[in-house]
Amino acid sequence: MYPVEILGPRLVLRDYRIDDAEEFHALLVHPRRVPGPLEIAAPTVDMVVAELTLRQTAAQEPDRKDYQLAMTLDGRIIGSCSLSGFEPRHFRAELGYMVHPDLHGHGYASEAARLMVRFGLGELGLHRIEATTAPDNAASQRVLEKIGMSYEGLARHHVLVGGHTWRDSLRYAILATDPMP
Repeated sequence: MYPVEILGPRLVLRDYRIDDAEEFHALLVHPRRVPGPLEIAAPTVDMVVAELTLRQTAAQEPDRKDYQLAMTLDGRIIGSCSLSGFEPRHFRAELGYMVHPDLHGHGYASEAARLMVRFGLGELGLHRIEATTAPDNAASQRVLEKIGMSYEGLARHHVLVGGHTWRDSLRYAILATDPMP
């Protein structure tokens, strides 16, 4: 399914375009943004262009497996929201999101995550959507609980950060049979 555009009360989630590179780069290198465990520290604009080109090509495949969407507010990128790690045999995927640090606390992560969960359980026909967060990330835990995900437990030494530090993760999930957020 390409292109994807999901409309919310305030946000639009849409496929990234190559011309989003500079705006997305500015978000990725923001000094207060917490990088994910698998990211490189400081991507260049050229690296972001290359990544968005790969994403755009993969998004157009008939058996699309990742939905890494731009989170936009009034036409500008304020974050990202994704369903990735698809396991088609088990109708399962992983939810992820990030919001510009200057916009934390305004409910944008909750709105985007809720839109993505509805899209995954509805249009994509998934049965289960999982999410992982750090034990010290109370804001992300609140987002996951607010959108109806259930806490399933602690995954010890779940992620290797920076190639040298193991981090525990809290695991959450929502099922297609759960009340829709």
